[in-house]
Amino acid sequence: MQLIAEGNEKAFFEFYNHHAGLLRPFLVRYTRSETDVEDIIQETFIKIWLHRDQLPEIVNIRAW
Repeated sequence: MQLIAEGNEKAFFEFYNHHAGLLRPFLVRYTRSETDVEDIIQETFIKIWLHRDQLPEIVNIRAW
């Protein structure tokens, strides 16, 4: 999280690959639309990147 907070794009890419893969099955069941799933994932990770300075404070990233 610290590397991402510092703007490390490689660390963010690895974070994205791991967590997007965890979110995707849940979102597909919830939305039943692959297009919506991709939009939600994109918006989610844009927000994470924009607020990356808060990441080191997060204790449970899955709950966040």
